[in-house]
Parts: sequence; structure tokens; C-alpha cells
Amino acid sequence: MGMGTVLLPATATMDEVAAALEAPIVRYESVHDAVARLHRGDVTCVVVDADRATPPTVGTVRRFRDASDAAVVLAVGPASAQAAATVDAAAVVDRTSPAAAARRLSELRTEVALERASARSAGAEGLLEETAREVEMADATRLDELAEQVAASLGGTRPYPVVWLGWHDPKRGVVGPLAAGGLPTAHVGPALVADVDEGAADASVTARAIAADGGARAFVEPLSVDSSGADADGPQLIALRIPTAPVSVLHLVADRPGSVPGSERRALVDLGAALATTANETTTANETTTANETTQLDLAGQHGAPEHLEHVARALDRIESLTEETRALARAEPDLGPVTLRDVAASAWESVATSHATLHVEDATLEVDEALVRLAMVNLLRNAVEHGSTSNRPAADDAAEHGRPATGDDEPAPLRVEVGPLEDGRGLFVADDGHGIPPDERERVLEWGYTDDDGTGVGLGVVRLVAERHGWTVAVTESESGGARIELGPDA
Repeated sequence: MGMGTVLLPATATMDEVAAALEAPIVRYESVHDAVARLHRGDVTCVVVDADRATPPTVGTVRRFRDASDAAVVLAVGPASAQAAATVDAAAVVDRTSPAAAARRLSELRTEVALERASARSAGAEGLLEETAREVEMADATRLDELAEQVAASLGGTRPYPVVWLGWHDPKRGVVGPLAAGGLPTAHVGPALVADVDEGAADASVTARAIAADGGARAFVEPLSVDSSGADADGPQLIALRIPTAPVSVLHLVADRPGSVPGSERRALVDLGAALATTANETTTANETTTANETTQLDLAGQHGAPEHLEHVARALDRIESLTEETRALARAEPDLGPVTLRDVAASAWESVATSHATLHVEDATLEVDEALVRLAMVNLLRNAVEHGSTSNRPAADDAAEHGRPATGDDEPAPLRVEVGPLEDGRGLFVADDGHGIPPDERERVLEWGYTDDDGTGVGLGVVRLVAERHGWTVAVTESESGGARIELGPDA
């Protein structure tokens, strides 16, 4: 599509202008043919050839203006130059100077295309803002339901004729579609993104969105229009990274030339943040609390037992903190400040089943995003408790080998979980005296979707995301007592 098509009359007097014009050209035989072409919406300039400014010429210009927002240009010769001043055209060109006429038509073609792009971009910002508000107020929290809502709101609109939203399947190395809107959508299918570096020159916008770190972010590239390659002046393909768990990508075809302006990108990022906040609320750290709330409320109603009401109060506090944490995941940059390990570990420990484990904290103050670190801490502590618990730990006769004294009933002592700062004070660790993580699985446990078939495959993937938001890495090693030790820090 490029900057649009130029309609030229199929007259001999316009042949030289057509030859000099470096742009897509369509020649029309009649006014009816030209109006039909204008209705297609891809024409930026239409030329009316006139020897003199006769009433039929005036009527033709009016019909063309009514049919489209394309620039209507009058091509004149020596006999009609003065009379052309009475015609309400966007411009007048001298057809006896083909090169000059072609240059002016090219200029008008660009101006009209950019004006259209500006209008569509302005409309896009309002549309994106309204969609973000709808997402924030939505009753649905499942990503597939939100995807349907967003596709219905954005797809098929003038700014975005085609949209589709998909989620990243790390096992298959694809982004699979969840919902699509607009026409045509038959081409929408899984996009390959396996083992792609964000900085790779040949990386698609989808792959770059998946490989990127941090919160919501928009990537843009020209949409390939034919086998000869991409057209930088044609429609653009936007891939909006949505920091859900796993990562999701909203694709939008922006039907306008040139780059997507900064104001539209900001509106896109706000929509991505709204989607992440809404979709992530039930993804990670409330798995333990939500399973027991109905039972606890029923017990409290039947017996009035204070301990049940206290449990519910703690759970509600946890849900409130979850909202803060998921918003933190969606922020473009972490909100750094002084945080004590003791406080964040104690807060996270309240969300973890602790009947067979004890927590020991070496306190320190770190400059981190408190909400993000709390989210990582919940997942690290839960991982330690669930995978180092009694059912998964070695039997009593080899407990001593792992530094755990047996109890009088030949049962291992409660799992010991330790939290502390790294030696340089710029990171943290969580360690336990459980059975540890085999060396050949230590890299895989950090991947989205990895599970031992007893979990969601999300927890340690979230930990890696939190580390990346701080510019850190994650290292999985063995603790001094033979259990697992996970470190987060700049040189972990």
C-alpha cells in the first residue's frame, strides 16, 4: 500500500507525467471508474485533466472530494491556467512540465498519507485508552477471556484492522493465538519464537517481545506486503509484550505509513500493563490461600472461632498485596527503595504452608522493588517447602547426611529454610536442607512451564522475571546442608 495510489486520467496529455511519477499509478477512463476506485480508500491523490475550467470540470472535482479525503489535483495547460483558479482543488500542476508535476504529486501523496496516519493514530490513542479502562473493570481475569474482549474492542477498527493476542508456550517455542479480531484473520497462527535473542537482526517483533525483559513494551516493524520484502511506508505490525506468566503478546496491524508515534506507544504500554495486572492476579502467590477461603469462612460462621477469622483476615491482606505485586510486574521500571530482608521474608512466609518447616533470616537492607522481591520470595519459599518437605525428603536413616537430626519418632526434623544477603550485599539467597535439585535440572527449573507434575510450572519463572527486572541473574546451587540454594543478584 505504501503512501497510497495516484489516480491519473487515461489521456495522452498525462502520459509524460505518468512516466515521470515514481509511485503506484492507476489510470481511469471515466469519472465513474475514478469514484469507484476512491471508495477503496487507498488513493492519496486524484488528478483531473482540464484544458479549461469548465463547469463539468468543477463538478468532477466536487464529486472526487465527496468520494474521498484524497487530494484532488487539477492538471492544466497554457489555455486553462488562469481559469483553474476558480476550481476548489488541493493543488494545480502544469502538465506541460512533467517532472515538476510529478514532484508536486509526490509531495501531496506524502502529505495526505501522513495526515491520515496522524488522524488514525489520534483515534488509536483514544481507542487504546478506552480498551484499557474496560480491561481494568472486567469481571473476567482469565487471559483467554480478556483476549476475546480486547480482540472484539480493537479488531476491525480503522486504526487496527487486524489484531490477535497469543501466549508464549516455551515447550513448543511458539506464541499460540488465543483470540483474533478484524478481517482477514485466517492467516493468524502460532508464531515461532524459540531461542531468539532480542537483539538479533533477523528477530521478528513477536520474538523480540518474548525475549525482552521487564514490563509492557511495544515493538514495531513494517508489515511484509509482498515477496519483494517489507514496505517501510506501508502498514506496520505492532507486537505488544504483556508481562503475564507466561508472557503474552498482543499483535496489531496499524494501517498507516511510517513509525508509530510515542503517544500511541505509551497508550499501548498502558493497555499491556492493564492486561497484565488483571490477568496475573490469580496466577502465582495466591494459590495456597484461595483453596481454603470457603472452608475457613464456613467454620467461622458455624463456630465463631477467632482463629478462622484471623486466617481469612491474613488471606485478604495477602490478596491485597498480590494486586500491588502484579502491578509491579507490569511497571516499565522497578520502584527501587530500601527494603529489609526480615520484613519481606516474614510477609512472604505468611503465604506458605509451614507446618513442617521453620524460617531463619539473616537480616540486611537491600535497594530493591519491595513488591517484586516479595513476589519472588513467596515463590522461593513455597518451592523450598513443597519440594523439600517431608514427603519428598530422604528417609530418617540418611537425614544426618543432610544435616538434619532425626526426632524421637525417627522422623526428620522440620525443614530448615534460610534467607539472607549475598556476600556483596547486592542480592539475596534462599536455601533449605531438603533433598536439593539435581545438577542436570538446575537450569530447567527456571524455565516457564517446568514442573515436576505437581505444580503450575510458573513459580521459579516468576523469580527469574523479578531478577531480570533488577538487572540480576539467578543461580541454582546446593546449600551447605545438601539441599537447594537459589541466589538472586548481579553476579549470581
